Amino acid sequence: MIVLGIDTCSSVCGVALVEDKLTISQFLINLPNYHDEKLTLMVKNLFKIASLNLKDIDAISVAIGPGSFTGIRIGMSLAKGLSLAHDKPLIGVSTLDALAYKLRGLIDFFDTDKVCSVIDAKRDEIYFSIYHLKNSLERIYNYDCKTIEEFYNVINEKVIFIGDAVPKIRNYEKLKSNFFIEGDLNLNDPSIIAQIGSEKLFNNMIDDINLIEPLYIKDFNPKIKK
Repeated sequence: MIVLGIDTCSSVCGVALVEDKLTISQFLINLPNYHDEKLTLMVKNLFKIASLNLKDIDAISVAIGPGSFTGIRIGMSLAKGLSLAHDKPLIGVSTLDALAYKLRGLIDFFDTDKVCSVIDAKRDEIYFSIYHLKNSLERIYNYDCKTIEEFYNVINEKVIFIGDAVPKIRNYEKLKSNFFIEGDLNLNDPSIIAQIGSEKLFNNMIDDINLIEPLYIKDFNPKIKK
């Protein structure tokens, strides 16, 4: 199965083609505020490099959030348009799930199998969820958004933190006994979105294009430019 993955929920704008969990081709730019300008061209070039067409894929997997409200809408709009135009199944994937999923091959190097995905929600807030990761990914704490002070009270056992909010929390004394992922592993990755989408497709977990919605978690309050 070949799945197109789209992730525009953060400063990273990325697209990937994955076949049976192996990445065929991938484009990433880590540059905020250019997603609407670059995304369509990235998809075109992705297929060109892979010598494939949209008719060759089996499904489209898209990151539904949480993250940038504008970015989420850009990615989901394109994914829905491609799904309708080419009659391809559409699968939504949480960015929090995708971050935790990235550690599936590394979990045995830690003395805990609990993973906490953390995404910067701005204004001293964090999007997060907690998972048990061993043979599969099991969410054990629902998607949430809390202030850093509230977040501390949720973490009552050793976990592995992953996500772009790691720099925001790693120096707080209460959390120092935990593990913190460093570097690019904390960034969103469209190939992971595609891999999870491939698993969901195999299990016939396909979304209704008329019902799929962004996972904002907190209320969307658009900024009004003066």
